[in-house]
Amino acid sequence: MKYTTLLRSVLLAGGLALAAVTTPAAASGPALEFDRIHNECVQVPGLEFGPGREWAHCLLEHVAFVVTVSQKDGLHDFYATRYCLGNKAGVCERKAQVLFANRAYRAEATVAHVDSTDGQNEFLDPVAVISPDASQLLVLSTRSQGKVERRFYTWQARRWVPIDAGKWVADYARQLPAGQRIVQADAPVPVTLVSTVTVSVPGQQKQTREVQLEMSGGELRVAASRGQL
Repeated sequence: MKYTTLLRSVLLAGGLALAAVTTPAAASGPALEFDRIHNECVQVPGLEFGPGREWAHCLLEHVAFVVTVSQKDGLHDFYATRYCLGNKAGVCERKAQVLFANRAYRAEATVAHVDSTDGQNEFLDPVAVISPDASQLLVLSTRSQGKVERRFYTWQARRWVPIDAGKWVADYARQLPAGQRIVQADAPVPVTLVSTVTVSVPGQQKQTREVQLEMSGGELRVAASRGQL
């Protein structure tokens, strides 16, 4: 088995998402009234609702502040909103999560990111982590049939850009002594950025270790490893 194929299998076994649900949008475009995102569903590209549209009904289920990002033109606050869409009132056939950006002290908002999923799935609250070098990490999560899929983004060029959250696994594998290999690597836990890794050791039982990651230069990197658990 090629190493890239093995690495993909390791990540999937650990529940690490390898692809985003949708493509992120830049924090730009037509400005909306800021108050609207807190009180109603807002039409955004790809999520159309109302008479004659893909979905007849839309219900705003949740609104929450996520993070503030500092840009040259000032501070931008991000809010996550969750929508329930369907063709019957009160029935969620499709769920959506829309991130809006609001430049501080302005009563307007723009679309920054859109995700959607089947109605039986559930979006979890986004988690933002700011690293010592000021890199921004955003973790978006979806729960489906008890399993959580996490998607990782960093803020670059005024947009949330997906990052390869499994790149560090190959770097960690190269640090292991000869003969040892990774058999499973869990997705890092939001906020703490700790991953549980299972390692095969010749002549011994498999070892479980905690790998501390850090956001640096727009990537997740190995900061430390804490022995056998």
